[in-house]
Amino acid sequence: MPGFLVLLFVLFIAPASAAADLRMLVSWPEHYAAVSKLAYRFAARVERETDKTLRFVFKGPDSIPPEDQLDTVALGLFDVLFTHGRFHGTTSPAGLALDAIDGDPASVREAGVWALLDSHYQALGLKLVAMPILRGGYQLLLNAPVDAACDLSAREVGAPTTFAAVVRLLDGKLSARGGQRAGIGLPRPGFTSEDSAPPYRYLMRPAFGTRGTLLLFNLDTWQKLDDDERRAILQQGVQMEVRAWKRSPQWANLEEAQMNAQGVQVTTLCRDRADRLPYAWADGVWTRVHKQDPEFADSLRSLARQAGLTR
Repeated sequence: MPGFLVLLFVLFIAPASAAADLRMLVSWPEHYAAVSKLAYRFAARVERETDKTLRFVFKGPDSIPPEDQLDTVALGLFDVLFTHGRFHGTTSPAGLALDAIDGDPASVREAGVWALLDSHYQALGLKLVAMPILRGGYQLLLNAPVDAACDLSAREVGAPTTFAAVVRLLDGKLSARGGQRAGIGLPRPGFTSEDSAPPYRYLMRPAFGTRGTLLLFNLDTWQKLDDDERRAILQQGVQMEVRAWKRSPQWANLEEAQMNAQGVQVTTLCRDRADRLPYAWADGVWTRVHKQDPEFADSLRSLARQAGLTR
């Protein structure tokens, strides 16, 4: 894989890290809320709890592209990964399913969802430490308001394939092409000033879904840690999940206020389509996961449905 040749070159010319340093990849720039408010905070708290016997050295997507990061950590070239399942479709779609799971951390663990994902990732050479779910979910930014028919009237929307059922519900067209489009799908929070540039001056409401992130350790790295270190990491992983669940609506609302101040306006769906939106989103996510790994998708969805965590 050419990307890994570049990666190996970078690693071998980089200065050697101290034994206590954990090399941590993140899939977004540092200004994204998921990185600044979750990953950095987790690392700081683990360092404090272990009296800095463990230290984290961060590298972002400018070092290793997000689509290569899962394999990079599984191979042991990095130790830790904070990421989202949509980046790993060629290896595993499992983490993507979290975008269709709506439940607080305790409910997710009690349902067996956390344990099933942990088992899945361990088979890939990774240890699941946390899977923070952000309640902001996703949104569409449009170049014009929703029309009188309460749909997108065949307008093109640039977004990942998990948006397909949502765009279809709204009579739009999903587009993976570059160039000018009538709308884009974005996480919430996760907005950047570049995303807000004209002509996307309208926020479609309601927003929809959740956004599940993943904190994964290389399994060999994990097994070399001592019991106190693993305990501190897992405890802070739980705190990371709780913080994401409780605080993400506040982060999303703050971001929306900032967008409004820049002149971005809200356009609202009519009641019928708004009511169907959560079902369309869940269907799109599960369809994508099932397409690549039917057995895993069926098992995970069954657990989540029994606990009332998904549609």
